[in-house]
Amino acid sequence: MKVVLFDIDGTLVSAGASGRRAIERAFADLHGHTGVFDFSFGGMTDRGIIRGGFDAAAMPCTLTDIEAVIERYLEVLVEEVANETQYRIMPGVHDAVRLTTEAGFAVGLGTGNVERGARIKLERAGLNHWFSFGGFGCDHEERAELIRAGYQRGRDALQESDIELIVIGDTPRDVYAAHAAGGRCIGVTTGRHDEDELVEAGADWVVSNLSDPQFLEILELG
Repeated sequence: MKVVLFDIDGTLVSAGASGRRAIERAFADLHGHTGVFDFSFGGMTDRGIIRGGFDAAAMPCTLTDIEAVIERYLEVLVEEVANETQYRIMPGVHDAVRLTTEAGFAVGLGTGNVERGARIKLERAGLNHWFSFGGFGCDHEERAELIRAGYQRGRDALQESDIELIVIGDTPRDVYAAHAAGGRCIGVTTGRHDEDELVEAGADWVVSNLSDPQFLEILELG
């Protein structure tokens, strides 16, 4: 039996630049700084991204400071996602999630988004009902730790002893986190990283997108 954790951004959906704009707006609203998020968010957790903003602004921060930015971020994220013209669902997503669920696997999320942010991004795609659990950026700032949290929740749902962890994501950080948590990773090239980069990171398999027949074969569903 398997616990299958899906990343969100670049794997299930692309929310365009809505998340970045929301974080930039939140930080500017609370601290008056702009232009401090000039780095890639790929594979990062929300807390890690915001901590990076504080560092770029040469401002000390506590967890309370980070959480305050996250609260403001969530307020504006609803608007940003709703208005994002480049929002799209990645190929094969609905069938991939449905088939893994119908196979009896514990199917959840493994994402650096805090859970409320994850739900906002997935709501527009009508995907939330598939995911009753996950590992989220609000569980831990380190991605490997939130993947462990999601894996444990999946294990609890299955209530079996011999359970494999499979993480599906589009960045090298997804690969590293999967391996650190004792699992394997299916890399997808629907994000900013190509096959060579994901292979170099150690992805156990790489598929072009979730409509690739190889995806179901890897999970022994094809």
